[in-house]
Amino acid sequence: MSKDNLQAGDGQVVTQPGTRGFAFATTGKLYTDLARRAARTIRTVMPDALIDLFTDQDTSDDVFDKIHSLPDSWRRPKMYAVRCSRFERTIVLDADIVLLADVSDVFDVLDRFDIAGVLGNNREPGMTPPDPLVPNCLPVINSGVLAVRASAKLQEFALAWENDVRSENALLDQPAFRKRLYLSNLDFAALGLNYNCIQLRFLDVWSASMGAPRILHVRSLHDDYPGNPEEPFNLTEVLGEERAEHIASLLAADWSLGGDAERVVITPMKRRTDCLDALKKNIGSQAVSAEEARVPGSALDQHKRNQGSTPKMQARVREMRLRMRDANAFAYQAAILAAASRQTPLRICVVGAKDGKHGDPIYEIIRSHLRSSSDLLLFEPQEYLHPFLAKNYSFHPSHRIIGAAIGPEQTVKLHAIHPEHWKRFNPECGSKWPSYRAPTAITTSDRGTVLTWIKTHLPEEPDPERLIVELDVPCGPLVTFLQDAGRDTKIDVLQVDAEGFDDEVIYACSTKVTQPSVVRFGKSNLSAERLERLMTSLSDQYLLQELGRDMMAVRRV
Repeated sequence: MSKDNLQAGDGQVVTQPGTRGFAFATTGKLYTDLARRAARTIRTVMPDALIDLFTDQDTSDDVFDKIHSLPDSWRRPKMYAVRCSRFERTIVLDADIVLLADVSDVFDVLDRFDIAGVLGNNREPGMTPPDPLVPNCLPVINSGVLAVRASAKLQEFALAWENDVRSENALLDQPAFRKRLYLSNLDFAALGLNYNCIQLRFLDVWSASMGAPRILHVRSLHDDYPGNPEEPFNLTEVLGEERAEHIASLLAADWSLGGDAERVVITPMKRRTDCLDALKKNIGSQAVSAEEARVPGSALDQHKRNQGSTPKMQARVREMRLRMRDANAFAYQAAILAAASRQTPLRICVVGAKDGKHGDPIYEIIRSHLRSSSDLLLFEPQEYLHPFLAKNYSFHPSHRIIGAAIGPEQTVKLHAIHPEHWKRFNPECGSKWPSYRAPTAITTSDRGTVLTWIKTHLPEEPDPERLIVELDVPCGPLVTFLQDAGRDTKIDVLQVDAEGFDDEVIYACSTKVTQPSVVRFGKSNLSAERLERLMTSLSDQYLLQELGRDMMAVRRV
């Protein structure tokens, strides 16, 4: 790797005949670190590729063959990379690109064309503005992946493109690119979606007959911490487990990449809809009364009483509990992912989010499957949990934390354990949690519940009352908070953990207005009468299924 300090003003980079290479152009540390990771990802599938970086950062990294200094820190440096690349044929990439396979064939397209890119599908006025010189039928070109062949007319085009964007101080470079390309004499080749997939939700319906995607354009990467620049992107980290596994299957089935064309590939949407159909059939065959639903693990408890407490029987009971827990987790995931197959982004509201991770059944579903295809509102009235909640959801580009409770009143008084006493508790149920998690889980508007919990888990404390603090927090119906947050009043998933007040929260969520497809709530702290009333109110819209200490409601239609 060498450093080239050529200034952009003269633009006199000498093209090396016969060369092919990739070029990134970045300003700022975040984008430069992303480019370093993207370059390392290229090396995993094209280890001998030539890769250059144009940047305003004082950086050195052997993943690049050359690093060129930019003359300024303008936010759109890719035009300079287009006109000043040393390669005869260059693929210019945005920093939020993930290469999945060898794309040497894109260089080959330049045998007959000057420039190549993927058509975009954004027809908003800001992207395709009205212009008497440009026919409306012409689509926008996604400039995140551009293949170019060096020539005088290409340099003229790139300079005009740059001047247009600079002179208008435009936030987007695509409108000027579209116009300049139409007015130029450059021969343009349209590449398939496989070579710049920016709508990641398409992956959920991407079948093997479409061929495997070669390049992903992951915009959420620059909304978050870029990760370790010394490491390539991890597909599971970027997309979640489900989509990463699907892409692996598509690559293995792509004949043009040496794959098995006979391989059966089932799309994520197909899996989700099949799971939902099976789930609804299962729910319909398992009617649950309020009295049965109120007692968690009753079958296991009876089994334990019948069999005694021998180590062998205890192990058997633990195994049964694990199986039930796994089955419950699968049912909840199936219902959520089925909803995701019909609505993107999936609109999720979690009421009583706590720290968002420990003991939360939706956390891994979002992290593994919905990080880039969900809109997330996290309601947590305990403000001292917000830093933990923000950290645990730092991977999610569009989450929002709201320090409020859901209910019929404008404010609510909650009773909580003072933070200075958190470390004194270590209940068995939270033995693997951080010290703050179990004590904050018991926060509720019922002071007696908190007091009982303290006496149970800290019996040596002579004055349990002194451990309790009162929190006055804003409260209101869910619809009000949705409107204040600029969200649609309809949601898709509602998860409630309100320590014995789950029914009141759900009533305040107005499910006939918000229309969630999936609702999960705690039932173990509700009386049989209150649970019966809640189940009756939901039963005309939802199928109900017991999930251990919780209940799940899946919308009928």
